Amino acid sequence: MGNVRSTHVKQLSERLIEMYPDKFSVEFEKNKGVLDEMMTFDSSITRNKVAGYVAHSLVKMKKLHSIKVTYQNPNLDKRKKLRREN
Repeated sequence: MGNVRSTHVKQLSERLIEMYPDKFSVEFEKNKGVLDEMMTFDSSITRNKVAGYVAHSLVKMKKLHSIKVTYQNPNLDKRKKLRREN
């Protein structure tokens, strides 16, 4: 099972990534430091949850951008075979 995060943590993390995409990285510790500089949190637990979700989201984004989706039309293979035969 995965981690369950509140909508508050998700919304704040997504908004921070949109506003400051260059400041955050996939490393949790760096995100914690950036969040300490940017704002104050009531508890370190909340800060850690936001930093963790930011890192998780960036890893997920990088994976999505690295996947190459290709579609091969099966009719093209038939056309190539017909050309070779002629």
